[in-house]
Order: sequence, then C-alpha cells, then structure tokens
Amino acid sequence: LFSGNCGESWEIRKSLQGSALGSTVLSTSWTPSLPEHWTTVHMTNITSQYWNQNFRYKFRFEGSGGNNLYLDNINIYPGGPSDALVGEPVNDISELEPAQQINLFPNPADGELNISYVVTGNKATTVQIVDLLGKVISGHKINSMTGENLVVISTENLAPGLYNAQITVDGKSYVKQFMVK
Repeated sequence: LFSGNCGESWEIRKSLQGSALGSTVLSTSWTPSLPEHWTTVHMTNITSQYWNQNFRYKFRFEGSGGNNLYLDNINIYPGGPSDALVGEPVNDISELEPAQQINLFPNPADGELNISYVVTGNKATTVQIVDLLGKVISGHKINSMTGENLVVISTENLAPGLYNAQITVDGKSYVKQFMVK
C-alpha cells in the first residue's frame, strides 16, 4: 500500500495471493537461502502523486493457517528507473532463460498484466507494451534480479484488443502476445 499524505490514507497498488507468493510447501521449518527461493516483484504503477516528502509505503500480510512471509531487498525509486543495477553485482551474468519461462497473466488482462520471467544474473531489462502495428504504448526499464521476476503493468488505459509484451535483456528480445478485455 502507498500513501502520499504521511499515512492519512492508503491506496493498494498490488495484491499478491497464492502461488504468486511462492509455491514451496513444506511441513518443516524453512528459511530462504538461495537466489531461486526469491521472486522479485517490479511495480510500474507508483505514480508521481506519491513522490513527495510525505511518501509512505507498507506491506500487509493476511493468512489463514499460513506460515512465514519473507521480504528482502526492497528498492523504491521515483522517476525513470536507473540503468544502474540494484543490489550486489554479479560477475557471471547469463542470458535470459528460454522464452517458454516468460508467463503473462491474467490473459486476457483486465486492469493489470503480470509478466513473470527468470534471469540467471542481475540484469537491466526493458519491458515494453506494443500494439499490433508496432507502436510502443509503454516502456519500463527494470532492474531484474537473479531468479524469478514479476513485473506489474497497468492495462487500464489500453483499448480492448491484442498487444505484445516485449522483454529485452542484453539486446535479445522475447515477445509474448496478450489480450486486453
């Protein structure tokens, strides 16, 4: 949740449930210890109304019979994302995993589109929404972190129809088609 007025009012900007939080089910105690145990969530819907001296954010966890929730390495920055990588640099940076590991949901999108993908090293990534005529509707520079990444894109201002999500890492682009209701 985000607030631009020092917490007097809050607006939910993203709600994650079920397998979007993780899919590990264990009956014993567990703590994340490897990069693949984490999912990095990138949100592109934090608008300029929040970037003031009264900016606040908070996380809310609700569970019924659930377990622990781990949050780490939270990076919030205003304006255009930096090309500088967030987090510790990785010396052995590999290419984006095969395109079949890129998932878009829900499809058709209604209000927002989630783009899930995997990288094997910290990478500057570009995510673009492109119409079928090739016009770039929106573009976001993302500081992808090792492991699974989830990018949340608002589709509220898109007309119903077909679009392409283009993910570019180190000059290699992967395209997946989606529909907006």
